[in-house]
Amino acid sequence: MKILILCDSFKETATSFQVVSTIAEGIKAILPSAEIDCQPFSDGGEGSLEVMASLFPDSVEKEVSVIEPSLQGNIPAHYLINKNSSFVESAQACGLERTHRKNPMVTSTYGLGMLLKEALREKKKEVAISLGGSATDDFGVGMMQALGVRLYKENGSEFLYPIQGKDLVFIKDISLEGLDPNFTHSHFRLLSDVRNPLLGKEGATSVFAPQKGASKEDCSILESGIANVASLLEKKTGKKIRDIPGAGAAGGLGGAFLAYSDDVEILSGGKYFLSLVEKKYPFSSYDLIITGEGKIDRTTLDGKCVSIIAQEAKKSSIPCLAVGGYVEPEVREELRKIGVTSFLSVQKKKRPIAELKAIAIEDLRHAVVEYFKCVNPEEITR
Repeated sequence: MKILILCDSFKETATSFQVVSTIAEGIKAILPSAEIDCQPFSDGGEGSLEVMASLFPDSVEKEVSVIEPSLQGNIPAHYLINKNSSFVESAQACGLERTHRKNPMVTSTYGLGMLLKEALREKKKEVAISLGGSATDDFGVGMMQALGVRLYKENGSEFLYPIQGKDLVFIKDISLEGLDPNFTHSHFRLLSDVRNPLLGKEGATSVFAPQKGASKEDCSILESGIANVASLLEKKTGKKIRDIPGAGAAGGLGGAFLAYSDDVEILSGGKYFLSLVEKKYPFSSYDLIITGEGKIDRTTLDGKCVSIIAQEAKKSSIPCLAVGGYVEPEVREELRKIGVTSFLSVQKKKRPIAELKAIAIEDLRHAVVEYFKCVNPEEITR
C-alpha cells in the first residue's frame, strides 16, 4: 500500500512537518509494510517558507533582523533564494504568531518591508510572496515605507516612525520618489486564496480585522484609513485597485503590490504549491492520499489545502482521507462531492487552541492509530 501524506499546519498547535510525520508514525504502528511519502503543504499561509525549502532543497535560506509587527523589538525572519527567484513568507515578518500584540490598530507591515528589501537585493527575476496569516490591516503602507515611500501629515511634516494601522487616517500626502528601484524592476507572484476586495463589507477590514483583534470601533478607523490612502494613491498613480479581487488579502497587502508595482500576478497559493508537489509526487502512483488542516469547516471549500488536494485526488481517481483537528459535520457532504472519500476528526468537539497546544500532536497520533486499527486498508483504497 503506497500512501502520500500532504497536510497543512494545524494553526498554533502543530507545524505541517509535525502533522505529516505524526500521521506517518501512526500508520506505521498499524501498517508497518506501508510505503509512505510525506510532504508538508501550504495554501500560502504561515509555514510556506518551510514547505518551499523542502521542495527545493538546494535553495539558500537567509536571515534578516526585522521589527516585529507591534513594533516592540526585533525578531529574526527568513527568505529563500534559488537560481532564478526569491521566496518571501509575509507571516515571517508580520504574522499573527510573530506579534506581541494582536490588534491591527497597532501592528505594521514595516518589518515585512525590511525583509523584502533584503530579498530584492538578490536581484532575482521573480519574487514569490505568500500573503496568508498576517496580523496587520495597514494596506501595506508600513511595508512601502520601509522600501522608501515617504508619508506626510496635514502640516507637511513626514512620518518618521513606522506606520501602524491607526495612523492611516492621518496621512495626507505620499511621495514615491524614494521607492527602492529593485521593487519597481521586480516581477511579483502573490500567493493567496483570498479574493476579497480592498474595501467594503467583503473587504480586508470588515472580514479579517476582527479575527486579528480589532473592535467594531477599530474597524471603522481602519476602514477609513485604508480608504484615505487608496484615494491618495489613485490620484498619484491613476490606478484604481480597491475593487480588484485579492486586493484585500493580508490586510490590504495584495492591494499594495497592485498599487505600487506594474508587474504583479495574484495566484492561488494552494494551486501554486500543488503544481510543485505533483512534479515530485505524481498522485496517480499512490493508493491513498491523506490531507489535512487544523479545522475543516466551510472555509476549507475556499481554496484551502484539503479542498485543493481532494479535487486533484479525484481527478486521478485516488481515495482521499481528510484529517482535521476538528471536522465540522455539516461540511462533510460538500467535501465528499469534490473528492474526499473519508474523514478523521482528531477532536470530537471544538476546543480552545490554548487547551490543545500541549496535547495536539499526541492526540493526532492516537487518533490515526485508532482509525487504522478499525478500518480495513482495502476499504479505504477502493
